[in-house]
This record gives sequence, structure tokens and C-alpha cells, in this order.
Amino acid sequence: MKRPRAFTRSLTGVIVAIALGGAALMPPFFTAGACDAEFDRVASQVTDHQGLLATPELAAAYFWRTFNLPVHILSAQECRRSKPRFVNSCGAGDLLYVTVPVQNTVCRIYRDSAVSIQLQYAEDGRLRDLQSKMKSSKSLHLPGLGIDWHWGR
Repeated sequence: MKRPRAFTRSLTGVIVAIALGGAALMPPFFTAGACDAEFDRVASQVTDHQGLLATPELAAAYFWRTFNLPVHILSAQECRRSKPRFVNSCGAGDLLYVTVPVQNTVCRIYRDSAVSIQLQYAEDGRLRDLQSKMKSSKSLHLPGLGIDWHWGR
């Protein structure tokens, strides 16, 4: 029995659509650690230069010079008055934050568009805490097969 041509075309269209959809989802599995490497590069670059981040003014100059990025500085009073949602608690001194854009396109689409850096200063203006953040990668574990696929790693 011969199938109608319209049925064969629609079945082929469905198969092509599924293949394209699957191909669109695969890039995050094959980043080979590029997203983690980009985060680690930015985080270690900032951590290695803590001496240049000793005060909010020095830190603002460092981020402008190194990454060509503007920084946002909130005083302790501004932070307490309208605490940003990404801040756990406001400190006694200024809070400086900057977002460094992620360069890898796959990482930017499937994981996070930026590495966030927060510097908390004490009342006397000295650096008290430094945090670097990027959304974490997700993993797909296939039980019984012993396979782990890491999404956007």
C-alpha cells in the first residue's frame, strides 16, 4: 500500500523540525567548560588585583581601565533605603557593583549574560568583601547509563 504524498511530506517536515529543535538544544552540552573558564578568568583577574580595589574610587578606576565598564556605587544609606534584590544585606560602607558581559555566545544565551562582581566596603572605606557571581550550570544525569551532560558549563 502506497502512502499519500502529502502524508510523507508532513512526516518529513515533523522529523526535520524535531532534528532542528534538538540541534538548537545541543550547543550548551558541548561548551567543553568554556562558560566556567570565562567566569574563572574574570573572577581570578579581580581577585588577583585586590590591591587595586582597596577603595571605591580605586576600584571604579580599575574596572573602567581593565574592562571599560561603568560601576555602580551605593552608599550604605542608599543601600538600606532601597536595597537591590541581588544584595543579601547592606554593610556599613559603600557597595560597589559591576557586571562584566560574557563573551562566549553560547554561554550568554544558555547560562548567563554577565559575571556580577560586588565589592563591600567598611565604614572607613577599606575593602571588606568581594563576591563574583554567575548563574550556575545545570546538569542532566541519565541514571543507569552513567552519563552526565552539563548544560552551559
